[in-house]
Amino acid sequence: MKVLFDEAEVRKALVLIIQRASVFEVRALDAQLSSNYRVGTVSGYFDNVDACIAELGKLTNAMGIYLTINPINSALLARRVNRLEYVKKEDTTKNEHILRRRSLLVDVDPDRPSGISATNEEKEAAHKKAREIYDYLKARGWHRPVVADSGNGYHLVYRVDLPCDDGNLFVENIIGATLSASDRREVARLTGRIRTRKAYKSRCTQWSVLQT
Repeated sequence: MKVLFDEAEVRKALVLIIQRASVFEVRALDAQLSSNYRVGTVSGYFDNVDACIAELGKLTNAMGIYLTINPINSALLARRVNRLEYVKKEDTTKNEHILRRRSLLVDVDPDRPSGISATNEEKEAAHKKAREIYDYLKARGWHRPVVADSGNGYHLVYRVDLPCDDGNLFVENIIGATLSASDRREVARLTGRIRTRKAYKSRCTQWSVLQT
C-alpha cells in the first residue's frame, strides 16, 4: 500500500498546531479510502491525535491532506466522530464555525499557474522571503512560529489571539509591512486574502498541509 504520510511528522505537527482538547477537521481532496473504489473529498472531525492518525492510515490515495488550525465549534465532532468519510461540500467546516483565530498561517509561495511545481529558484525566493518575514516579526516581539516546508514554498504558523471578524486588517497590516509590491505579485501571499477559492486558504478557516 502506498504510504501517504510520515506518521511521526504528522503526529509532531498535530501536537504543535492543534490546541489541547480542541476539535479539528481533517480533509483529504481527490481521496480514496481503502474500503472503497470511490474518489472524492474525505473528511473527519477529531479530538484525539491517535484516532486521527489511525484514520489517516485508511487513505490509499489523496491529492492533498489538510487540517484546520483554529478551534472550531465542538458540536461539529458529532458529524463524524474521530473517523473519515466521503462528504459533500456543505458537510465541512465553514468560516462561521471557527470560534477564534488562535493560529495565523503565513503561506509564502511562488506565484505560478495551478498544477506547476516551483523551480529551485522560485523555492529559494520563497525561502528568502519567509526568512525576512520571520526576522521582521521576531524583531517586534513575536514568538517563534512553527516553520514547515509546504512543497513549493514555506509555512509560518504563529500563535495569536484574535477575533475571527477582524476583517483581516490586523494580519494584512503586519505582513504587508514586510512585503514590497513586487513581492506581493511574485512570491508571497497572506492566507485569508489570496486564493480564497481554496477551502484551506479561506479567512479564519485556515488550513495547514499534512501532505501534498
